[in-house]
Amino acid sequence: MTSSSSSFVERLVAELGSDVVTFGSDLGTWRVRDWSGTPGAESIALIRPRSTLEVSRALAFCHANQQAVVTHGGLTGLAGGANLSGGEVTLSLEQMSAIKEVDTVSGTITLQAGAVLQRVQEAADAAGMMFPLDLGARGSCTISGNLATNAGGNRVIKYDGMAREHVLGLEAVLADGTVVSDLHKMIKNNSGYDLKSLLIGSEGMLGVITRAVMRVAPKPLGVSTAWCGLPNLATVTRLLQHARARMSVGIRSDVAELLRLHAREHEDRARAARLHACVLRAAGKHGFQRRKTSRRVRGHAWRDA
Repeated sequence: MTSSSSSFVERLVAELGSDVVTFGSDLGTWRVRDWSGTPGAESIALIRPRSTLEVSRALAFCHANQQAVVTHGGLTGLAGGANLSGGEVTLSLEQMSAIKEVDTVSGTITLQAGAVLQRVQEAADAAGMMFPLDLGARGSCTISGNLATNAGGNRVIKYDGMAREHVLGLEAVLADGTVVSDLHKMIKNNSGYDLKSLLIGSEGMLGVITRAVMRVAPKPLGVSTAWCGLPNLATVTRLLQHARARMSVGIRSDVAELLRLHAREHEDRARAARLHACVLRAAGKHGFQRRKTSRRVRGHAWRDA
């Protein structure tokens, strides 16, 4: 750390307090890189605000001193976007992880953006609801990162889109410390500019998302999974079309995954290369509704639902 950087961090500590700001040299094993493997520098300081006001004060101070800031969520990315190039301050929302409310009437959850995705899912589940957004990194990634990158995940098709589609209201802090807030629970809202859509997917370049109101859905009472062996991709699409058309009322395809199975060394590669597997999971009142009849799709039996 240069003398000028050290002097800035000392003034930053004086402005925000030592319980919010940590010198880069004192971070020890604190991770400052994502999982991309791309090069990354060390942070000169780590800011961990506890409120929107402290985020505002931190960014205003850095802006006034022309100090670059890089925001960090759960660091689960694979693109190197959160890695530092050198001389930056890191801003983490790990101390802003409160889940304020799950409103089962309006179907919303209000939270601070530092909340870990899995905790949000568990809070919704405890209230008899389901938080639709789901990623493999659910135990580490944060809502701030999910929204900053407009994450997709495992349920994009069923629940109608990326992270952006699940947000009703946002609060954010701009680079100069200005707080912009449009926190509301209204689905029907045509009042002015849609600032949240501008901030979502901006990866921290336009502002730091600090709070959000997001949608939750009724929790399915049953989930069933079917493994269907199919001869080719055309048959897979026919299966999915048929499943969507024939499933009982109130049941929609939750997750549909297509896997191409590879032969082992001792197996017939030509035969195995033609085999596809479709994993179809349905969530609804009773999961799959099984009937006594079955149909065959190009020689492969599967159940109507």
